[in-house]
Amino acid sequence: MANDLCMALELDKEELPGKVIAIAENRGSNGNFVISAVICHCIENKIPICLLASHNTFGHYHNVCIKMGGNLQKLKGEGFVKCLDVMKMVESNFTTELKENYILGIGKEELFLKDLFLKLRRDAQNLFDLYHKYPCIIIDDIADFLILGCSASLVLSFFQYCRNMLLEMNGCSLVSLCHNGKDDAESMKVIAGISHMCNIKVEVSGLSTGLSGEVSGVLKVDRKVNDKSPARSTKEYHFKLEERRIVMFSPGTSPAFV
Repeated sequence: MANDLCMALELDKEELPGKVIAIAENRGSNGNFVISAVICHCIENKIPICLLASHNTFGHYHNVCIKMGGNLQKLKGEGFVKCLDVMKMVESNFTTELKENYILGIGKEELFLKDLFLKLRRDAQNLFDLYHKYPCIIIDDIADFLILGCSASLVLSFFQYCRNMLLEMNGCSLVSLCHNGKDDAESMKVIAGISHMCNIKVEVSGLSTGLSGEVSGVLKVDRKVNDKSPARSTKEYHFKLEERRIVMFSPGTSPAFV
């Protein structure tokens, strides 16, 4: 299960609604398991979900959740989960001319992100109307907008609009993954920007010593002490990804060695 990770994020102590969580995926690592853990946390705590999927498909998350005891497809059928598939939108929901402009980045990027945001806000409001709870908005992976030709400043503006929804829709939360390509200045700008705007930053990296059969990687959790202070606290963990659970432990205390 994802309980170890949620405890590392202190979601067992503080409720998710109202929080902004930024997940920085460093080169050579995969932070997608953090997204999956948040989805499972939402399911367990009956928090509706708005999933903006550009890096992985809805089917991927459904398969992961099945292993962890949830059924995302069933919840989607019930209207508890909304999913916007960015690549399918680019492929199917626009005219040929607009599709070419989005993919080639010929001046239509701002229109694309505005349209995406309006669809996201509509879905969030629909979930509230149905369940009387505002959802957790999950973006995987916001850096993929750069591949579609959007600039870092446009991507950060989109994130800021999503963040402002938390003020407009009290009880909403926002979780976004952003991968960091080596020496990629644009993705580094996006990570720096969303990290500045978040309550909790999760940084996922590979081991500096290379691959290990007992440790999957390093996870750092950097969080604001409170909303009224610039002070932050940082904790570092090692983690092991298993078939049906995420095991978290302090560096040097792998269960395989103690």
